[in-house]
Amino acid sequence: MNAKLQRYYNKKMNGGRSLIARMIDFIMLRSFLLFVIFIAVLYLSRSTLVAILISIFMTCAISIVMILIKRKKAEKYMQKDLQRIRQKCLLETLTLMDAGEYAEYMGRIFENSNVSITGDGFTAEHKGRYIYAFHNHPSSECGVTELLRAYRALKDKQKITIVSLSDFSDDAKKLCISLPAEIHLVPGKDVLILANKLGMMPDEETAKEKAEKEMNETIITFEKLKKSAFGRTKVKGYIICGIVVMCWPFVSGFRFYYPLIAIICFAMAILTYRKNRQAKESSDIGIS
Repeated sequence: MNAKLQRYYNKKMNGGRSLIARMIDFIMLRSFLLFVIFIAVLYLSRSTLVAILISIFMTCAISIVMILIKRKKAEKYMQKDLQRIRQKCLLETLTLMDAGEYAEYMGRIFENSNVSITGDGFTAEHKGRYIYAFHNHPSSECGVTELLRAYRALKDKQKITIVSLSDFSDDAKKLCISLPAEIHLVPGKDVLILANKLGMMPDEETAKEKAEKEMNETIITFEKLKKSAFGRTKVKGYIICGIVVMCWPFVSGFRFYYPLIAIICFAMAILTYRKNRQAKESSDIGIS
């Protein structure tokens, strides 16, 4: 894993705090630890030299242990997040597959036979059970309507497995109990578990590329700040802010910087309005 990605994960693990903030925390914690150990040893030994040496040694030893524990924790965190990204990649890939590719991939997981493509997935047989696999989006919950559709397609079968890339709703799960058939539900998370056991997940390099893409999306650049500052919805906000700042001296008394802030707010409102108007005119005449 490259250094840039490691720094991203270290920052993510520490609540988004910057490297400088983490370094300050590191120094402050060690300094406090050194002071506490020094006072304790000095009280017991009554020797300043002994207290200094022991406190330095113990602080270094504790720091090393803490670093090793944190490094181990960081490795587990990174592996867990990469696994999450691999699962996300697989679900995205399965969603965008055509019907034949999807049936072929799922067939490798469930060892299907007698596959028949349907409008929303496929049906197949697997070790005496009949499968209805939905080719749906992972974010769209599989509800009662979808479950009834699968059951009606296989209503003359007694053992039915219904597969979905998303989860099943609570109502759909309750409906399974009342239907006159042995129905087994396989949600998206179980599909991922089976794919992982069979070694059919995307490789780690693909996950790292996806992680780098997520990292780049979280980096605040000047262009992002500029786009946010001059957004179309900001005009009213700047005007309201300018009016409030102009009226504020009547509440708290006059300060020389209030008019300056108000002028800046109104200037930002004018600039934002003109920028968005120019962008609209350019789009209207086909300039991109």
